[in-house]
Amino acid sequence: MSGIVRHLGLSDRGNGRYEAFADSGDSLFALAFNKPRDQIDFVLDVPRTAEQYEDLGRRVACAQSMAQALGASGRQRRPRAVGGHDRHRIAPAGHRYAELSQAGLTAGGAAALRVFR
Repeated sequence: MSGIVRHLGLSDRGNGRYEAFADSGDSLFALAFNKPRDQIDFVLDVPRTAEQYEDLGRRVACAQSMAQALGASGRQRRPRAVGGHDRHRIAPAGHRYAELSQAGLTAGGAAALRVFR
């Protein structure tokens, strides 16, 4: 598993969590192994990920590569296959970014990272 994760360019964050970073070092998304349910979660951590990096396509591509390498299928928590024209509708984060902004916080900014540590 660690070989696949490294091949996908994710960094080990400990405790079964891995993270994808932009070239700038900013967080893009996290991957977590959920052993009780035998699944892998790809998570956009809105407070840690600046809105400019919210790119569902990267998460979906990484999830599909992982599923292919493991001989598994990629599925959303609500049972609907990941892919195709539905990509833009999965896990919309725009309202979360707006809520942060209304609270005076910028996603990925120092204050948001302190509040949501």
